[in-house]
Amino acid sequence: MPQSRLDLVDKQGEFYRNNFRRLIKITYIFIIVIFLLLAFIFYQFFTTLPPKYFATTQDGRLVEVIPLPRE
Repeated sequence: MPQSRLDLVDKQGEFYRNNFRRLIKITYIFIIVIFLLLAFIFYQFFTTLPPKYFATTQDGRLVEVIPLPRE
């Protein structure tokens, strides 16, 4: 009986050690994915051109836009 109890304790230790190592690997993968997503967000932020607005009539013809004078 004492031998089987020691085997159980040993198996539990292996189980927790193996799952801890697996959790560390998954954490590293998540950290890499987070940095890749942050890099993509910064790339999108700095390379996206500002939108160009133009006025049209209801039938789709362009209307000349005259800027307002600054006072």
